[in-house]
Amino acid sequence: MNPLQVLRTVTVNAAELLGVQAELGSLEPGKRADILVLAEDPAVNPHAIRSVKMVFQEGRNVTNGGDFGILAPVHPQPWAAR
Repeated sequence: MNPLQVLRTVTVNAAELLGVQAELGSLEPGKRADILVLAEDPAVNPHAIRSVKMVFQEGRNVTNGGDFGILAPVHPQPWAAR
């Protein structure tokens, strides 16, 4: 598989397999997402996953353990408890 196929497999395809594609699996308005901001494009370089610049979890910037703001309203789901 090429890097783009791998990304799709672990995001969109995984959500479809689990039947949660209406809420998870891709970045779209109304969907929940944890986001990694990378310095490189993982669709081109599979090692880009090591170039993390920022992390957003449940809409909050949690980079370096800090809470630097919110991206979107958080609507926790019981099955998504951490």
